[in-house]
Amino acid sequence: VTAADSLSKAYRYLKGEAMVLQNYGYADYLTGDYRNSIGNLYKAIDLFEEAKDKQGLAKTKMIIAVILFLSETDRERAMDVILEAIDLYHEIGDKRGEAMADFNASGGFLRLDRFEEALEYINKYLEITNLIGDNPIITATAYAVIGNCYRGT
Repeated sequence: VTAADSLSKAYRYLKGEAMVLQNYGYADYLTGDYRNSIGNLYKAIDLFEEAKDKQGLAKTKMIIAVILFLSETDRERAMDVILEAIDLYHEIGDKRGEAMADFNASGGFLRLDRFEEALEYINKYLEITNLIGDNPIITATAYAVIGNCYRGT
């Protein structure tokens, strides 16, 4: 990553710099350093925005949302960020990214006992994957989410 970082900075390749920060953020998360992880990911967001790279921006927002949620740092903020990612994926026409963000949003809302919202996003996931196809194991998990929503309400 260091060579990629050096070259990206030398040539002012914003997307490359952002991807390096994305990798640093993920590595920090894996070592339990959530503060640096989120910090690096927000720096990546700034660079993706400057580069006008909505794909990189959406992916980074999804990573941030997952980290915020799983680390129990700020689950409400995590849900706001995942919804921003969904909007970006939708805007750029990335159906697979949008579907996975919908899937993640449904799981987050389920864990927050916000069952109607969980159902809304899992149904969006299923609508998209019926059109584009998806991993049958993930789709089976989607139906389990639906069952858990009805059990929780």
